[in-house]
Amino acid sequence: MTTEPVPARGRRRWLPLGLWLANVGAILLLTLTGGPLRSGLLRIVPEATVTVGWLVLAGLALAFAAWLFHAGRHAPPARSLLATAAVAAMLAWALTIHLPSERMHLLLFGTLGLTATAALGPRAGLVFVLAWAGVDELIQLYLPDRVADWTDVGLNAASAVAGWLVAFAHRGIPARSDPPADPPA
Repeated sequence: MTTEPVPARGRRRWLPLGLWLANVGAILLLTLTGGPLRSGLLRIVPEATVTVGWLVLAGLALAFAAWLFHAGRHAPPARSLLATAAVAAMLAWALTIHLPSERMHLLLFGTLGLTATAALGPRAGLVFVLAWAGVDELIQLYLPDRVADWTDVGLNAASAVAGWLVAFAHRGIPARSDPPADPPA
């Protein structure tokens, strides 16, 4: 019995689904444990959340710049402009956030917008991220060490939509790693 490797196309179908599920799991885990985790981190290293918050913003800006350089230049200009405006607005909003640990919403929900769109498609991805933005805070309403906040719902939804717009701008652009198909013999 021989086992043949999974073709690259088959792996590409499972990768977005796996990344989306991992993203949803990470958000759920941080929803359930984020309050005690942040409190413990603040006791150990008081300035850690400030550093983490700025690193998240820098990472998001660099990741978007890399996307824009690599894939965004192949996207239709209107889509790239829309995605750029959405991410710029999200990053500008992040600069007004007083609690640096809240900037994690940008990373978690921005990537959720990307992964949900890749795994579920543009319509279902958008519906999911908008629903999950509210569900995340609804769960916190019932946890004694967490606080549900409408501002967080807005931040979750805005960053998820920005991630969705980036994924939407990239949609339909052929992957550069696909080798050309061999003509039939």
